[in-house]
Amino acid sequence: MTLQDLMRNEVDASADPIWESVGTISVRGQGSEERQPRTEEQWSAVRQHAVVLLESTNLLVIPGRKVAAKPFAADGPGVFDSSQIQDRLDHHRDEFNALALAMRPAAARILAAIDARDPAALLAAGEVLDAACEACHLANWYPHEVVPPLPADPPPPP
Repeated sequence: MTLQDLMRNEVDASADPIWESVGTISVRGQGSEERQPRTEEQWSAVRQHAVVLLESTNLLVIPGRKVAAKPFAADGPGVFDSSQIQDRLDHHRDEFNALALAMRPAAARILAAIDARDPAALLAAGEVLDAACEACHLANWYPHEVVPPLPADPPPPP
């Protein structure tokens, strides 16, 4: 498998349900909902994602793994295409490995929060995971991304 395969099918597929499992959801005119696992079945499902996420750190650092099976274009200004990402990894593999392995303690914190049935700790650990993911993406995927400024006078929400 490629890094792209692992990111889509292991890392993202596990991290997103973890992040979505806790938080406050506000709906205009309808108040807010505190989202968290409540049943053993829900905790078990989130735990399964945490185990896959934790183990994916081992797969990301296997030597010789390529970025993608097929070339892909950059998503925008300052974002690397697949050949630029591959070049970056070929020349800075130790840095990539360190960033990938930085997910491991974040995933371990998530697993501990789940095992303790502690939604607040799960939310906090999810933020640590987000920071680890973003650090790697900034270094290897979109290091010079151009983000347009917000409009000075944005339109009102619908």
